[in-house]
Amino acid sequence: MRREVGRGRGWWLRAVLIGAGAALGLTYVASWATNGQSVPADLHAYWVADPVHPYLHPGAGAADAFQYTPAAALAAPILRLIPFAIAVVLWRIGQLGAILVMAGPLALVVLLTYPVVSELNLGNINLYIGLIAAVSFRWPAAWAFILLTKPTCGVALLWFVVRREWRPLRIILGLTAAVAAVSFVLTPGAWVEYAQYLLGNPAPGPQGFPVLWLRLPFAVLVALVTGLKGWRPGVVVAAWLALPVWWYVSPSVLVGVLAFVWPSILIERGQPKVDNPGARRWPQWRLARTDPPDWMLDGVEKLVTSGIRGPVPRFGSSPCTHSTART
Repeated sequence: MRREVGRGRGWWLRAVLIGAGAALGLTYVASWATNGQSVPADLHAYWVADPVHPYLHPGAGAADAFQYTPAAALAAPILRLIPFAIAVVLWRIGQLGAILVMAGPLALVVLLTYPVVSELNLGNINLYIGLIAAVSFRWPAAWAFILLTKPTCGVALLWFVVRREWRPLRIILGLTAAVAAVSFVLTPGAWVEYAQYLLGNPAPGPQGFPVLWLRLPFAVLVALVTGLKGWRPGVVVAAWLALPVWWYVSPSVLVGVLAFVWPSILIERGQPKVDNPGARRWPQWRLARTDPPDWMLDGVEKLVTSGIRGPVPRFGSSPCTHSTART
């Protein structure tokens, strides 16, 4: 029999901490919206991008420099349907929502760190990359967003390769190729300009940050080792290491790791093997072959009952049934 939701001793503390994090984040958003001192430079580059000629301002760090693929530039006209001031507020609220989903009760601490606050201010996509890398085990198609914006992060997909998880890879690569093909049909000249842009503007290492070519071997190593071990947070870390350019906001990608630390209901976990029935169950990061049908209810239960000590009953099949399964 399942424990009744709400009987845990720690649920109220988690709710308070999540609420405090949301309040702090909304304070940032409201303050920047009213004092006129915010600098959403990256979001403005997305907003003004020309889908036909998106690389009119080449070079990392240049004003309104668009550095993603032409497929991503196709979203600019849609974004411009919203006045820029309103788009900034909505974008930042979306970023805050990503933080709350990934960090949960740790969001308050995360929102006091310089990289995350600066990311909220600039309006980049690093927080969304961290979120997608974390939830991609349930929704692999979301990886198309990363590959069409910062494709070097695709090195993290070696995690699935080494585990021979071919179905997620087919979904990711198939959707990405389809979107890129449509973009090429609509704006073929933009892809030629993109190739010229990449050849003429190699990834820099601003202010002493290591360039991509120095970080890429470590990204490959992390993806391979954590894939062999079945450690899901390695996908987030590898994506961070493989970012095209490291900047002081880049560590905000690592907020995605926190989604595996607290029992987020959006992260699928397999049943861990428990030799001692009375021992506390820690998060299981191995990729299960199939999703448990009651994954969300089980996640909510973990969220509200984690403060209860003592034996935790097992539900469903044997704890080891899916932990080592491969497709």
